[in-house]
Amino acid sequence: MAQVCLFYFSESNFFNMNMVHILLIFGLIGASLASDACQNPQIKAESYTSQDATIVTNIAYIATFSLTCANGVTGVSLYAAIGDRLVPVARSADGATYQVSWTEEVAKATTGDHAIGLYDDVGYAAVRKAQRSDEPISSVKPMATIIINHPVSRV
Repeated sequence: MAQVCLFYFSESNFFNMNMVHILLIFGLIGASLASDACQNPQIKAESYTSQDATIVTNIAYIATFSLTCANGVTGVSLYAAIGDRLVPVARSADGATYQVSWTEEVAKATTGDHAIGLYDDVGYAAVRKAQRSDEPISSVKPMATIIINHPVSRV
């Protein structure tokens, strides 16, 4: 007695089912990535620079700030554009505050406002791509910008 297969199987049904699953998986991944991005970032920053050039050989620039995302995302990894380089931004253990700092020789330090562009992981990848194409960092729009003011150093 021959056994009868009750499940109808064809290549077209198999292909269509796999495509539906693949599209569903990519849709979920895309939604997950989009939800992790900081929407409408709000920055509250405080900054400090060393000003007494008589006793130091380098001027320190320090900015501490908080980041609030409209969609509630926290713990975002950030990178700061300082001149023609990107540096990682330090994040506190609780993820509530961030800090970026660097030094410059007194002779090279400039007075006035210094705009520091902040980039998340997606922005960082875009900046790296721009740099590989010999484009400046400024060609990629930062997710937010902080201003550090350095008044005249006292000598």
